[in-house]
Amino acid sequence: PMIYKKLCDYLKIDKVILFESEFWPNLVFSMPKSTKLISLNTSISDKSFQRMSMFKAFSEQVFKKFNRFLVQSVREKERLAAFGVSNIDIVGNIKVNSENYVIREEVKEKIISKIILDKFRSLICYERLYLR
Repeated sequence: PMIYKKLCDYLKIDKVILFESEFWPNLVFSMPKSTKLISLNTSISDKSFQRMSMFKAFSEQVFKKFNRFLVQSVREKERLAAFGVSNIDIVGNIKVNSENYVIREEVKEKIISKIILDKFRSLICYERLYLR
């Protein structure tokens, strides 16, 4: 958790998007309050739901840290609601239904540019942190 917090502070990360069911408690609890935490393409298997239900109070604390859940189905929405989560939108499985998500070319270019710039910034930060 200490390393996550240092990295978030140093890199000034304002948004973290976790994919599917990656609810990493150490990461989640170390996020600064100013950092938005989003779960994308959220799915919760039967086995995971049973485990989370066994530790309901802890699971509720983890889920409370998220700003938004973008879930695959009504089932996931209902499962999260069982933990008191209300900031949920159903978007479907974006891996299976990718044809439903069309992006305009200018938006695509803007996103690509940002990713390239972020990678460049990360390289510079990496050099400053580890190559001194």
